[in-house]
Amino acid sequence: MSNAPLWSRLRRQKTIFRSNLPSHQGMRRIGAPASPGSQTIRLVFDQPQRLKCISLVFEENETSRTQEFVLRWSPDGGNSVREIVRQQWNFSPPESIHEVEEFQVALSSVTVLELLIKPDISGGVARASLKNLRLSDLVHCCSSCFRIDLERIFRILWRERRDSNPRPPA
Repeated sequence: MSNAPLWSRLRRQKTIFRSNLPSHQGMRRIGAPASPGSQTIRLVFDQPQRLKCISLVFEENETSRTQEFVLRWSPDGGNSVREIVRQQWNFSPPESIHEVEEFQVALSSVTVLELLIKPDISGGVARASLKNLRLSDLVHCCSSCFRIDLERIFRILWRERRDSNPRPPA
């Protein structure tokens, strides 16, 4: 592993972003899929990474609900996964609309990072609401972090899927 800052290492490699969103689905807002239900966001690194801080921000302005998320990682391309945290949060707009979490970790050789979100544990119709995901190889995520721009990534994925699956002539 290089001693270069995380943001510098990740910009030089082909980090693969995967989501379980169907190819025809768009984004309603950053991190909020067009369809309700559980969502999985998976980052696959082509070179093992060192992580010391993971920051998550969820936002819900409309619906009262209890959301659960699981953050996990793998050192071997996803063959085995290790749970970092499993947590629930009660959204009660307008009083409680943000969940901000910062996890201090000591992970080395990370090849996969997964975030599984169950937007409503009661089974109601709700959308996952991740607004921000930050990774850092420093102790605090606020400085020198690699910010995952979800809106930009989903635009790129949607464009790639659209371009690779052209519509047949009418």
